[in-house]
Amino acid sequence: MPYVLGIDVGTSRTRAAVCRDTAAGWSDPVPVPLGTRHPAAPTVVYLAADRSAAVGDEAEQHASADPTRIARAFPSRIGDDVPLVLGGTPCTAQELTAVLVRWVTDRAAEQEGGPATAVVVTHPANWGGHRRALLHHELSRQGLPDVTLLAEPIALAEGYVGEPLDPGDTLATYGLGAGAAEAAVVRRTGVGTFELLADAEGAEAVGGGHFDDAIVECVRGQLGRALDDLDPGDPQAWLAMARLRGMCTGAKELLSTEVEVIVPVRLPDAPADVRVTRTDFERVIRPAVAAGADLVPRTLRAAGVVATDLSAVVLAGGSVRVPLVAELVRGRIAARVVVAPEPDGAVAAGAAVAARRSLTGPERAAVPVPVVRDGLELTEVIQVSAIARYAGERALDPDDVDTEFGVEPPARPPVDVLPIELPEPPLVRRLLAGVRPATLTVSTIAVAAVGIVLTFVLESGSGHSSPTSPLHIGPTQQTANQSAPGN
Repeated sequence: MPYVLGIDVGTSRTRAAVCRDTAAGWSDPVPVPLGTRHPAAPTVVYLAADRSAAVGDEAEQHASADPTRIARAFPSRIGDDVPLVLGGTPCTAQELTAVLVRWVTDRAAEQEGGPATAVVVTHPANWGGHRRALLHHELSRQGLPDVTLLAEPIALAEGYVGEPLDPGDTLATYGLGAGAAEAAVVRRTGVGTFELLADAEGAEAVGGGHFDDAIVECVRGQLGRALDDLDPGDPQAWLAMARLRGMCTGAKELLSTEVEVIVPVRLPDAPADVRVTRTDFERVIRPAVAAGADLVPRTLRAAGVVATDLSAVVLAGGSVRVPLVAELVRGRIAARVVVAPEPDGAVAAGAAVAARRSLTGPERAAVPVPVVRDGLELTEVIQVSAIARYAGERALDPDDVDTEFGVEPPARPPVDVLPIELPEPPLVRRLLAGVRPATLTVSTIAVAAVGIVLTFVLESGSGHSSPTSPLHIGPTQQTANQSAPGN
């Protein structure tokens, strides 16, 4: 059955969705199971000694045995000249991301019975042409030359299920996943596509990882020093903390619908059950969530859009399930705020809709139609996904990107050098400030000469000889304590 594929490579998890071409027409997006116990797969790659790679849950299984060969959160480093070193082997972030995307396309091909007609992969809104070119090149080396890259806010807009948007209508998006908060404003064009008007990313740590830390802090506050007194070198203490972290992640998810949860803490010497309320949790995370919510009105001002003209503000990302997030965004903007259906998979679903739109209706220009090339083994499942499939041993040379794509790396930001506030010069320096250097040099020599002559005269008249140099060559001079012969 023909289908199109949308892929969202997130900081901590990767998700995918498909739209199928059925007898009744194209279906709505359907998630693609990528994990063993979760629809999403961990954004993790393990590089073996033979340069073969494992992805997702399989890679996680190798993490404890050989953590030096594990790469996490690498998509955000695409474009960084410094590679990641896995087991002594340098790998660029775009290499690892391309391997992950190839693994996802092969998993989808295995489940759907063949390769996708169109593939759309999303990326952060602030990516420029250089980063996109790097990833495109590596995808081509993985046998995926026709993948379309799409900004995440545009993918969210493509998957918007509210009132139909007319040309000129604007939509704001707010994403909050495992990492930083992101806001953007997009506008529907006359041909049915979307254009990005403005985007912004939060500077403070806010999201799933920050929320997990908040639950841990709530538990720590009730246990006193029990957690602080754990021995870092005790394996049982490490195991207890790992279990606690997992329990806190589950508690965070439950607090999205419950007013309180019980967190079982199984410490080696002091097991306990700790009650955490939503009020306690929100008190800890409120400053960071508020800072993230401030991005929405700031992005509107950058786009020159009035809040009352927005069709809606769409919230996406797993962390927007926390009720406080929507509450604070609503408090900062006079517009309708909606949480996307299945917010953690909304970007992947929107990417699938964008791929479907490329094959149907007048919005064909939204995503270029890919061409499936003969001879590509897209249906082969990568059980141990292969960096070894690369055409060359080395990673992509940046010069190759410039030659092939004609895209230069982004210019370095300008550096403003502030003048140093020097202290007020001493009196002598102020007096000599207007003296020419040549005059000053002659005067200095003259003063030095006079000083030498005066010193010689004074020493001669006092009857005392100058100290003997340690390197003096000749008879040793008598000191005042030595008696002259015959006295």
